[in-house]
Amino acid sequence: MLAVRLYVHLRSPLPSVQPVRWLAFGLAEDLAIAALGGALFLAAARFGRSDAWTRVAFSALALGLLVAQIVWSEVLVFFGDVPSRDELLAGTNLTFARGSVAAPALASAALVLLLFGFLLYLAARRAKNARSGWSSALRLSIIASAAGAASFVLPVPVHRRETTRNALVAQVRILRQGPPSDSTGVPAFPEPRIDPAAIRELAPDAPPREYLGAEFPLAHRALPRSQSAPTLVAGLRPNLVFLLLESVRAEEVGAYGGNPAGVTPNLDRLAREGVLVEQAYCTGLQTPDAELALWYGIYPNPYALVITRDPRAKLTGLPELLRSSGWRSLLFIHNGDQTFYRRVSFYRPRGFQTIDGSDFPRDDPRTGWGYSDRALARRAVETLDRAREPFAALALTVSNHHPFQVPADAHSHFPLLPGPRRGFLTYLGLEQPLGLQTGAMVQTIHYTDEAIGEFFRLASSRNWYPRTVFVITGDHGLSILPYKRPINTVPALTELRHRVPLIFYSPMLAPARVRGPASHVDVPETLLGLAGIELPRSGVGRDLLDPGQLDPEHPVLAWSAPGRRITVLGQRSTYQASLAGEAHSPKEVVPLSEEILFDRATDPDGTRNLLALEPRLAERFRRLAQIFVEINPWLVFADRSGAPSPAFPEARGSR
Repeated sequence: MLAVRLYVHLRSPLPSVQPVRWLAFGLAEDLAIAALGGALFLAAARFGRSDAWTRVAFSALALGLLVAQIVWSEVLVFFGDVPSRDELLAGTNLTFARGSVAAPALASAALVLLLFGFLLYLAARRAKNARSGWSSALRLSIIASAAGAASFVLPVPVHRRETTRNALVAQVRILRQGPPSDSTGVPAFPEPRIDPAAIRELAPDAPPREYLGAEFPLAHRALPRSQSAPTLVAGLRPNLVFLLLESVRAEEVGAYGGNPAGVTPNLDRLAREGVLVEQAYCTGLQTPDAELALWYGIYPNPYALVITRDPRAKLTGLPELLRSSGWRSLLFIHNGDQTFYRRVSFYRPRGFQTIDGSDFPRDDPRTGWGYSDRALARRAVETLDRAREPFAALALTVSNHHPFQVPADAHSHFPLLPGPRRGFLTYLGLEQPLGLQTGAMVQTIHYTDEAIGEFFRLASSRNWYPRTVFVITGDHGLSILPYKRPINTVPALTELRHRVPLIFYSPMLAPARVRGPASHVDVPETLLGLAGIELPRSGVGRDLLDPGQLDPEHPVLAWSAPGRRITVLGQRSTYQASLAGEAHSPKEVVPLSEEILFDRATDPDGTRNLLALEPRLAERFRRLAQIFVEINPWLVFADRSGAPSPAFPEARGSR
């Protein structure tokens, strides 16, 4: 257990700054559980069970605890934090497990288990031949009680304590998260204490919006676009194509100052020739959060993934508005498994044709997570060739995913990154840290960029290309150390995971730059403005291409399910808070804790807390976070986040 915990500490992007205390508390939990198990088995042996049975049963318990801790250590390294309930349940999906496991990791785990099994065997033989033993049910019970008290009762603060809990304890705590559900499994929320109309504070108010009523608080009329906003050919209904890039964050993209240089030449070209949003953020850390924001302009739910837990939620967004305005084809294209996250149940009732790995030629190159991104590029262009115009499509890549395998059809390979790996000397200040997975991830980002170049090379020769607006963005970042840049604080880790590239590209658009901050929720309003659609809509986004709607004082929000953390990003300032505890009844409201307010420009790591110095700004951002936690989930699960238009009822989903 000590070795596994040291492994987590060395590979974590944000390790504890109190490693000795961190290890001690984790090992105390391990000791409490192992001692309690031993006490129970010894007590059973006194009441008729054989000594052999006791040895076998305790060996099975010890091996099980070690296996659980090894698996849990990989989860912590992958997420960089304790995952949410939905993320933990998603990890039990066969697709996730099969795609995430790498042969070297399996081999290492097998060697550890073989060594541990051999040591157990030696201990069992010695115990069998011993005349007497020190252990007894009473003594082990005392040890379990003392160790449990040390890990649960003593009020000793430990930095990053949540990542040192025993795997069994951590999973029990995670599975207790979330609100109660109704008979259909949909989370049940009471009407919020705050007036539901307060959700409008999450939307920009300059210029003011004309809202349509209290029943659907976010439903509003289209704002008139200013004369300086770019326009397309009069009367044209453009094709709209999202290229959603798995785990591609701004950190490695050259157009965002990425280091090392040269990783993303194709994205950099699109950024120069298109509209680059300089400060763009994903709203959540799971791909369905990005999909929900890009199609519907709403923030993720802090208690459950909407696409997974309530796929037939009644929403009003791009799918409904486009169909009502004459768009003829809606497509979801993925080179992996579309049943993951129950996407089929979400997309098909909304009129989408879905294409996934089961539709790809079997001889296409693939990795553990699906077919290659170059294969996706070819398949996506072929699918769009057959689609009826105007169409809207989302193509989701998969190759840049743990365990970061470069597919066989790569035409170029980014060189392995030079420099030392993170090790003992790093903590003496003698090395620059390089995460153990940084090099492999940079190579697969380069490969995904190559696939994007292949997509545009093929698409540019098609007759639908000149009439198409493309949106290229990352779904979320990863908790993997960047190249030769340490991550020392939670705010720095949040920026790493949430800042993503966002580029609007079209032969019909002139190059431009938008400062931001902006997020995925702004994309639907932007595309509706470009397409000239003036139907009532919902959502909290704004038109990023209309200078008349760019409110520099309006913040955007981000939700980190690992750590259950809310981030409010203003033009310069950032506010963060965590949900303290879990809601165990519909009437319980989870309070905010661990609040911090800092100046992102002068203090990007958030080392100086300005809560006391900026009380009015802190109170404003705190209120936005509370609205997000209390009203946003209720609106979605109560079917109140859409718009009351009879023009598109058939595509709004039904329970």
